[in-house]
Amino acid sequence: MDKTACFYIGTVSKKIGFRGKISVKMNFENPDDYLNIKFIYIDIDNQLIPYQVISSNSKKNKFLELKLEGITDESMTKKLIKRDVFVNENNIQKKNEFSNLKLINYTVFDSNKNIGSVVDLIHKKSQNLIIVENELKQEILIPLVPNFINKIDSKNKILKLILPKGLVDLNIKS
Repeated sequence: MDKTACFYIGTVSKKIGFRGKISVKMNFENPDDYLNIKFIYIDIDNQLIPYQVISSNSKKNKFLELKLEGITDESMTKKLIKRDVFVNENNIQKKNEFSNLKLINYTVFDSNKNIGSVVDLIHKKSQNLIIVENELKQEILIPLVPNFINKIDSKNKILKLILPKGLVDLNIKS
């Protein structure tokens, strides 16, 4: 599976018990939105490996507990800890996934270039937008869609995007 067709949802944080169950620390709130997901993809050595989800439940509005097909014991789950978890973007529920995201003050990068800091989130029915303020105090509107999001690092308050060429420049007046 190609990463560009997937959406990063979190990281395997720990094993649960001894029968192959894992806990995924979500990158945002509302793990309930992913309770009906049929497959996840785990990044192992820079390849997305598919796993069928047998059962799932959410904990503390921050964790998604999963039982995966073929993962049957503690040694198998240990190999998945600290690995990034993705879902196929076509399987994401199209309701407002980002409504509870607390992205204010996150530093935004396009590829590896710092473009500014999130100052506001605009909720729209069709799609959400973030307002990013650059060093010159110019506001840049960016659609917050799964295709653009590479990674959300809530621990370090970093939002990594892969934006279409010229999108940032559309908002900046010369």
